[in-house]
Amino acid sequence: MKAILYCLWLIVVVNAAQAQTGLDSVAVRRNIVKINPLSLLGADASVFYERGLTKRLAIVVGLGFGQETYTYKYEANVPSPGQFQYERLTIESRYYLTRRHHAPLGVYVGLYSRLARLTIDDYQLDSEGELVRDPNNLPIQEKRQLYVLMPGALAGIQTPIGRRFTLETFLGFHYQVPTQRPALEHIVPEAMSGERLLPRFGLTFGYLF
Repeated sequence: MKAILYCLWLIVVVNAAQAQTGLDSVAVRRNIVKINPLSLLGADASVFYERGLTKRLAIVVGLGFGQETYTYKYEANVPSPGQFQYERLTIESRYYLTRRHHAPLGVYVGLYSRLARLTIDDYQLDSEGELVRDPNNLPIQEKRQLYVLMPGALAGIQTPIGRRFTLETFLGFHYQVPTQRPALEHIVPEAMSGERLLPRFGLTFGYLF
């Protein structure tokens, strides 16, 4: 999935470059396709599309994917590793404050909503973190899935790099509202599925067209 998302980003960039007209300046470009370069270091991926609607307003749509695998190499009779994965949709509206540029460039504030589907297929753990086993001494496997809604707000800056590329940083927060309780087990699933207020920091690298 990670490779597919980044291949999609490259395809859009190449097609956008081929479709450019004679009006080849930053001032007339209103679209950005961008990725989170930090996700290249991990097992997740994020791709975003931003469209400037007016001189000050823009909308952003994003797709994200991630996964983790849990191995129990020191435990006996564990037939397969556990796995956690998520898919996430982001919809965001932005208001750009900078007079020097029009949307989607400059300093902005925004509101967003994210919807994530979290799935964990792992083994049951007791209160002490030990595997729960059946009478045959085999670990009991359990699959859980839940959705998390995350309304939030953010502020950031998106700057052009040359005539084609952009670099963006932002800081915000959102409140997680899960559809089920209790939260999923393990560190990352628990953090993503618990009801809480969380900060959000981001960095994106994009292609402007």
